[in-house]
Formats: sequence, C-alpha cells, structure tokens
Amino acid sequence: MSEPYRVSLAMIVRDEARCITRCLESVRDHVDEMVVVDTGSTDTTVQLARDAGAIVHHTAWVDDFAAARNVSLEHCSGDWILMLDADDWLEDGAEVLEALRSTAPTYAGIVEIVGRTRGDVVSTSPSIRVFPAGTRYAGRVHEQPQLEVEERALAIRIATDGYQAEQLERKVGRNQRLLEMALVEDPENAYLWYQLAREHGHAGAHAAACLGFERANQLDGPTRPDSPPWRHGLVVQYVASLLLAGRTQDAVDLAADELPHWEHSSDFLYVLGHALNQHALAHPEIAEQVLPMAEEAWQTCLALGDARLVGSIEGHGSYLAARELVGLYERQGREQDAERVRPLAVRQ
Repeated sequence: MSEPYRVSLAMIVRDEARCITRCLESVRDHVDEMVVVDTGSTDTTVQLARDAGAIVHHTAWVDDFAAARNVSLEHCSGDWILMLDADDWLEDGAEVLEALRSTAPTYAGIVEIVGRTRGDVVSTSPSIRVFPAGTRYAGRVHEQPQLEVEERALAIRIATDGYQAEQLERKVGRNQRLLEMALVEDPENAYLWYQLAREHGHAGAHAAACLGFERANQLDGPTRPDSPPWRHGLVVQYVASLLLAGRTQDAVDLAADELPHWEHSSDFLYVLGHALNQHALAHPEIAEQVLPMAEEAWQTCLALGDARLVGSIEGHGSYLAARELVGLYERQGREQDAERVRPLAVRQ
C-alpha cells in the first residue's frame, strides 16, 4: 500500500560539481523526487545531478535567491518539501524524513544545520528546511520561507561545508552586493543589516562589521521576549566584532547590558569572558577585578553545556571554554586548576 504523502527535494545550484553528488546521494533513498534548478552552471553540475537521479530544470539568475527557490518549488509535485543547498548533506534523521510520507503536511520542520568553520570549530543553528508544498520564499538574499503553519523541531541533522573559508570566499562578495541592493529597497530592515555585518566579518572588515551590527541593533531595539531568533547571533557576533576591532570597552559595555537576557547562553557567556579578558589585558590596572569575572563566565559555560540557538558554536559550553580557562590559569600560575580543567579541553 503506497504512502499517502510524497516528499520532494528542492534545490537551486550553480557550478556545484564539487559537492552536488554527495548532497543528492545522501537523500535519494528517502525522498520521492529530487528537483534541481540550475541557474547557469558552466561545469558538470547538470550532468552530475541527472546521473544521481535528479530532475533538472533551468532558470535565469536575476540576483534574487527567493525568485530562484520559488522556481524550484513550482516544479515540485510532492506534498512535503525538503530544501537543501548543494553543499549540504543529510547526516542524521533519514527515518524522520521518511516518516513524512505518512504525516499530513500541516507544519514546518526546524532541522539542525551543522557546519565546520575553521579548525575544529563547529557551528550549529536551527533552520526551517521542511515545509508543506505551496510555501514560497521572500528575500533577495538570506531568503526565508513565508509560513502560515506552526513550526516544529524535527530530529534531522543537515551537515554543510559551506562555512569553510574557501567556500565563504566564493560567496562573500556576491552576498554583500545582494544585501546592499536589498537595503536600498528596504533600508530599515534590521535582519538585512545583521547579515551584511556578518559578510563584512567574514571578509575581515571588522570596523564595517561593527557599524552593521550597530545599525541592526538600533533597528531591532533592546532584547525582549519576542525578539527574533537571530537576535542571539546578533548580540554574540556584535560583541565579538567589537573585540576584533579593538574596542574592548564597548564590547564590555554591550555585554553588560545584554547579560540579563542571555545568562542561559553559553555562546554569550563565552564571548563575555573574552571581552572581560581582553579588556583586562588592555587595562592591566583593573585586571585583578576583571579576570575573576571572565573566569566565572567560562566556568558557567561548562555548567550550561553547548547551546542550540541561532549562531551557536559547538564547544562554547564545553572544550573551547575549558581551553580558555586552562590558558587563564596557566597565565596566573594556577597549575593545579589548569590540570583539573585540562581533560575537559579536548573535543570529544
């Protein structure tokens, strides 16, 4: 007896020969069709997609990610949509994906996106990648599905290597240009300013990143119970950018203002510890008062464990916080404390 609902994979691609086969093979046995819309590849992407079993369509690139994604959605015939990028692959949760075939498409699914950035640093972030057919996207860049249904967490884990330096290098200039175009159309959009600041940060333009985060922070207003999910990433990355720009006092001031809202976030407390530590290094006369607060922040990270919020980094509540404590104790000559924490500083 056939299942009552069908699942369609939807993708937009361009010059993704490096990774498209990996993506398609990871989901091929768990969906009913794979729809790939190519926006102008000049490599072997199209043939590789067909070889993997995908139905390939073509559309002109018009500097609008939502427009391209909506073309892919128009070609899907399933009841459920799984949206992936070519540098993604299904790492865990195949059985959850298959279970959609016996589940009415009445909600949108939030999955976990896991991306390795540099060294052994891994970012985790929730993202809506599963939703009912008929949904459409909006937004020239960093586009979002426009939902009229409830959202539920799904035990699906999507890995990506799109955050690695060589991949980000391909995207930074393009994304910055599209974000600047979008901000001409919607200059008061805090989310767009946040994303533009992130692009500046990826490019190492920390002063520009600070300006973007500042504008996003002004437009979004103070942290509140109904703040958007990306507020967490904005606050954490704003503090980090201020530190990278050498503005330790501003970083400490911002973190102090935000602390009451993020005492549950190991990501926030991790960067708070950095702000206090760097401020103490810049102002040795206050180190005796400030460094114990940095120590407490990193100790609290270990007590909380890793977070699962937008912009979270795996390790901020575990081995990365432990490494900071080991370094602090060694600088202070506290060898017993360093030895006590050192086993926790190894990534499991």
